[in-house]
Amino acid sequence: MADEGSFAVFGGSDYSQVVGGEQGLKPFRNNPDIFSHIKAWALSGQGLFYGGPQIGTKGTYPAVIDTGSTVISVPGSLFQSLQAVWKEGVKDLDCTSDANFCQSLHKCDEIEKQLQPVGFLIAGGSQVGGETVFEINPSEYLNQDKDKCQFAIAENKLDKFNNKNFIFGQ
Repeated sequence: MADEGSFAVFGGSDYSQVVGGEQGLKPFRNNPDIFSHIKAWALSGQGLFYGGPQIGTKGTYPAVIDTGSTVISVPGSLFQSLQAVWKEGVKDLDCTSDANFCQSLHKCDEIEKQLQPVGFLIAGGSQVGGETVFEINPSEYLNQDKDKCQFAIAENKLDKFNNKNFIFGQ
């Protein structure tokens, strides 16, 4: 099996695959009733962070775990705040040419240095306070295409019932 290959574990856990080992596991309660119109595997998203400080408005947003998606989407109001701080570091940021993603004509490894980690505040954990910030670095949310660098955190543009959700793809 290749080092980067996928695998499944049945009847146990492989803590070498968990950031922080066994202590890196963060249990959360499923919150299926956060949606009034559907039942889904969801957590409670509370907010967004950029390089440490919180951006946008803290609130309660359904946070759907969608293993059938490869994208991370955030509610529109929070995305506008994220887009604004990205533009401070990436002057040629274009969030209109592509229907889904912001992009720059610079190479990702060039603009990565101008960006900060993005953190997602999730509530409902079993730890004291019940909130955890999951953070991803710029190298993890940037994707180098042929002639542009795309930002893999997008605005959730689903219908009026679902556009205020976080969607966490794999």
